[in-house]
Amino acid sequence: MPMCGHCRAWIVQVRRLITVWAAAAALLALSGCTADSRPASSAPSSEASPPPASGAASGHAVALHCGDYIGAHPPVKGLQVVLGVVALPTSTAGPALQTALTGDSPPSPRLFAKTGLLIKAGTDFQIDVPATAGDRLGIGWGSAATPSRAVVVRHCAAAGLPSRWLAYAGGYWLDHPACVVLQVRTAARRTLVHIGLGTPCPGQRPPPQPSHA
Repeated sequence: MPMCGHCRAWIVQVRRLITVWAAAAALLALSGCTADSRPASSAPSSEASPPPASGAASGHAVALHCGDYIGAHPPVKGLQVVLGVVALPTSTAGPALQTALTGDSPPSPRLFAKTGLLIKAGTDFQIDVPATAGDRLGIGWGSAATPSRAVVVRHCAAAGLPSRWLAYAGGYWLDHPACVVLQVRTAARRTLVHIGLGTPCPGQRPPPQPSHA
C-alpha cells in the first residue's frame, strides 16, 4: 500500500533531526577532548623567574648619582689627587685600607673596604676595574652603591656648597686582601693607581687593626 504524503514528510523531518543531533554530539565530544583534556602544565605562567645572583661585580659601568654626596671638603691626608679630578687612597698616600666581612654568601664577595670617593665638581671621568681582576673586585659609591666594574662621573655641580670637592660613601668589594690596580681616565688622559685593601702594596704601611683576611 503506498505511503501517504503526510507520513513521508514526517519521516524525512525525523531523519534530518537525527542528523543534526549526531553532528552536535560529535562536535561536543571533539571540544571536550581538545579543551578539557589539555594538561594544566601547558598553560603559560604569569610569574617571571627571579634573576640569577650577581657575583663580585656587574659587567657594566654605573653612573655616580651626583645628588648622593655626603659632604663637600678639599682632599684630606691619606688621599692622592689623580688627574686633577678625583682623590683616592693610593698606596703612596697612606696606609692600606682595612677590610671587614660582608656576611654575604658566595658568589658575593667576602670582604668590604669602606672609604669615601672624593671628586672634583664639574669634571668628567671614569674609574675602571681592570679585566684581569675578573669577578674578584668591585667598586661603588653613592646611596645605592653595588659592586661594579666601572664608575662613571659626569659633571656633578657644587653650586652653593663650601667646596668644589664632593664626597660620596662607598668603597671596594673583594674576595681576599690584595693590592689592587684601578684605572682612572678622562677624555684626554688615563693613569693606573695602586690601592692596598686589607694588605699593603709594596712599600706601603699595613692597614689599621682590626682587618679581616
